[in-house]
Amino acid sequence: MSTNPHDDWFAQWWATMPEGKLELIAGKLIISTLAGSRRVLWELLQDYGPNLVLPMAPATLWWTALRAAYNPQPRPQTLPAWREWVDEVLYEPDIAAAGPQGSSEHRRLYDILMWGLHHFGEMSQLGCQLGRDFVIRLGEDGLTPDVLFIDHNCAARFYDRYVDGPPTIAIEITLAGNADQDRIVKRRLYEQGGVPEYWLIEPEARRITFFRLQPNGRYAPLQFEAHDLQRLIATQTDTLYHAVAVPGLSLSLLHLWTMQGHDGHAPWQPFLPIATHPDVRLRRKARDDGIAWDAIP
Repeated sequence: MSTNPHDDWFAQWWATMPEGKLELIAGKLIISTLAGSRRVLWELLQDYGPNLVLPMAPATLWWTALRAAYNPQPRPQTLPAWREWVDEVLYEPDIAAAGPQGSSEHRRLYDILMWGLHHFGEMSQLGCQLGRDFVIRLGEDGLTPDVLFIDHNCAARFYDRYVDGPPTIAIEITLAGNADQDRIVKRRLYEQGGVPEYWLIEPEARRITFFRLQPNGRYAPLQFEAHDLQRLIATQTDTLYHAVAVPGLSLSLLHLWTMQGHDGHAPWQPFLPIATHPDVRLRRKARDDGIAWDAIP
């Protein structure tokens, strides 16, 4: 992010554009949120014009969409007639902002959790941490949590670029523009997909919720509100969250909310250190089936 306070153009662009997270939800490619997808499409059309998207659907379908959106009278019936009509249309769409792309607090929490889980996995050999460029496939949906952890129960489903089925833990860190996506849409998909634990961290609300899957297939939330976290910070007393899905994984809420960044002297923080185990490292399975879930054409 630009640190120049006079860089107004960049600041406006950063506040307008969505988080760079591409997911497949209900058959739609979503860039952070539906608003983010619309904003990016509008930006592309500004740069490249309608020829970018016209080949994606038959001309008759475009005409039907134009009739529904604008109800031109009389209705053009041929391509030349449509072009003549378009030349007379003055339209300035008001596309809502879909940002911000990120925040310093989002980045701080992301780095701490990512590196802490990475070192925990390396030391304990209980599993491994993966980032948001790694896909989890839940049915026909493809999701990219901010941080995820998979244990050895996932080994048979662990491929080069995705895990086929639920990870052990999925973690989302909300931004101002995507909080509902994480609170509502992602929570439902992770619950239905059988993800054992979903950690929802909300920097703006200063709230953290641990959703743990119950035998009935529903999430039971354990929530720490702003006043709980403020009390920890004010009194410098700690509360530990012990993961149910990964026995031995304990998170210090005090460290999570007070660390300024990744600690090179205690790289496992904000997680508690754990004794090193023999090398039983998770191995990825390579598969080459052409254009498939783990293929990049």
